[in-house]
Amino acid sequence: MEKLKKLTVARTNQILMLNKDWHFQLDPDQQGEANGWASIRFNDVKWPLIQAARIWEGQGYSYDGMAWYRKWVQIPAGFRGRKVRLVAEGVDDAYRLWINGEPVAVYGSFTDHDKTVFMIQTETDLTNHLKYGGKNLFVLQVVDLFGGGGINRPIYLRIE
Repeated sequence: MEKLKKLTVARTNQILMLNKDWHFQLDPDQQGEANGWASIRFNDVKWPLIQAARIWEGQGYSYDGMAWYRKWVQIPAGFRGRKVRLVAEGVDDAYRLWINGEPVAVYGSFTDHDKTVFMIQTETDLTNHLKYGGKNLFVLQVVDLFGGGGINRPIYLRIE
């Protein structure tokens, strides 16, 4: 009888780009968190759409301060069992991340511009935070202390 060799199939990483069509709202009074803007129950249908990978000033918002991005993302059931990371190549200046209404991570400083992540790639392991085979809410609360602001570089899921 011939011995069978184990066959290992290498999976290649997949990328799911998230740059297009985020619901966007300025928060000059910093009331978004208290008003439930990170909640899955909050209705953002009246918020305008904005594109990530571009500063918000380049999209008609001449503003420094707090703002919110919200996006529903369908996560395929086939991603279950794989590591899923949110990669943000740059957010000007700092941000908090919620997934499905739950706080997940904070990057940069909301008060110290020297601790900005505007040109620093951040990666967040979302493997245990996602609903596979369903829609998931991604929320970023972003602060821009001065200059350009927002998700200024590509943002995507990397599936390993």
